[in-house]
Amino acid sequence: MRRIYARLFCSVMVLAVSNAVNGIPPPAPDFGVKGLQAVHLLFDQTVNKATRDQTIDMSDPCGDTVDLFAQAGLPIAKGADNPAVGHLFLTIERSAPQEAGVLYLVEISLSQDMRLVREPDRKLSVPVTYSDRHYGLVAAASAKAKTCEELHAMVSEFLEAWQGQNRLGADGHNPAAAQPASLA
Repeated sequence: MRRIYARLFCSVMVLAVSNAVNGIPPPAPDFGVKGLQAVHLLFDQTVNKATRDQTIDMSDPCGDTVDLFAQAGLPIAKGADNPAVGHLFLTIERSAPQEAGVLYLVEISLSQDMRLVREPDRKLSVPVTYSDRHYGLVAAASAKAKTCEELHAMVSEFLEAWQGQNRLGADGHNPAAAQPASLA
C-alpha cells in the first residue's frame, strides 16, 4: 500500500517538475483582463474525482469568494451576453483522502467572447485569456481550508491584475467603463 502512495506522490512530483521544465506556457499576460467590466462566475468543485461517485457543486465552495469581487469593485454578471463580460471558471478538485493526504488542484481561468475586426458579425470564444493553477498534497483534515486559501490567493491576484489594467478610481470602480447591459 505504501508503494502505491509513494508512486502516486513521485508521479505528481515528476509531473510538476517536467511541466515546469518542459514548459507549460506561463499564465496569460494581464492584458487579458483589460476592458473587462464584469465577470460571470462559474464554480466547479469536484471531490473524490478518482471514484465514480463524483460530487460536483456549482456554488461557491468557500462561501466568501464572491465578496472578494465586491471589495475589488468588479461586478458579477448573471450571464455573459456582453463582450465586456467574461466567464471566470473557479475550479477545485480534491482526491479521496489517502494515507499520504489529499491531492488537490485549484484553478482559475477566464474565457471571453471576441469579435473579429474584419467581420464584426462573427463571434469567437477565446478559451483562456487569463489562467493560473496551483496543486499539491495536504493533510486530509486541512484540505478544504488549504484549497480555499489557494482559491482566495488566486482570485486576489486576478483582481489585482484587473485593477492594474483598468486603472480604477478612488471609489474602486473604473470611471471609463459603463455598466454592461446584462447586469441591469
